[in-house]
Amino acid sequence: MNNSKPYVLDLGEVGAGDVALVGGKCASLGELFRELTTQGVRAVDGFSTTSHAYELLIDGRGLKKKLQTLLKNLDVKTKIRIDGVQIEPSSSAWLGP
Repeated sequence: MNNSKPYVLDLGEVGAGDVALVGGKCASLGELFRELTTQGVRAVDGFSTTSHAYELLIDGRGLKKKLQTLLKNLDVKTKIRIDGVQIEPSSSAWLGP
């Protein structure tokens, strides 16, 4: 196990260049926190778990293989229901907000 990679980072430690490490939303929040608080904009600091922590979690629990199997067998041409909402595979809902 490589312990030199962080599992959690304060938002003040991340910015726009850290999308692969903490994801887009946390990278954007970190950028906002770092850049705008110095200009007097009030922002609450927070934290983000890293992609390294996520990989350790899904690998260590055997979830990665299960997820790969589920996704491999997913028929993307069939309508699915998630929390009572029907989603068309060709809809923009798959693209996210």
